[in-house]
Amino acid sequence: MKIDIVEDLKNVTENLDKLDNYFNSMSELESNVDMKLSDLYHCIENNQLKTNECYRIVKEIKKQRQIRRNLKNDYELMSVYKNNHARLNNENNRKLFMAELYKRKKELNKKYKNRVYSEEELDNILRGKNDRKNTENHA
Repeated sequence: MKIDIVEDLKNVTENLDKLDNYFNSMSELESNVDMKLSDLYHCIENNQLKTNECYRIVKEIKKQRQIRRNLKNDYELMSVYKNNHARLNNENNRKLFMAELYKRKKELNKKYKNRVYSEEELDNILRGKNDRKNTENHA
């Protein structure tokens, strides 16, 4: 098996540069998504929306939340790389690095645990059975 050392190292270097550039842009990308979400929340707050408009705006919120989740997951994986990049100098360390990376990847996307609402309360909201006591404005 003949390998082209220069070409292979060039590819490795380009891929590392690509990863570093992505990592360096993540904060800006996440901030952009957060600003989009803020715009959407304010649109909901400040406008009387029709049912079809509510559907569309919730659909866009979901899209932006999925983008944000992917960025967060990528950040977690990149953190493993950043914390271990100095250990990539030999084959055994690279195996340990990959094992840690796979472990972290497996931990991602766990089911969200509600902080305030119970599953029953969310189900009631979705069915249009809001408890008036919990939705009143206490300003």
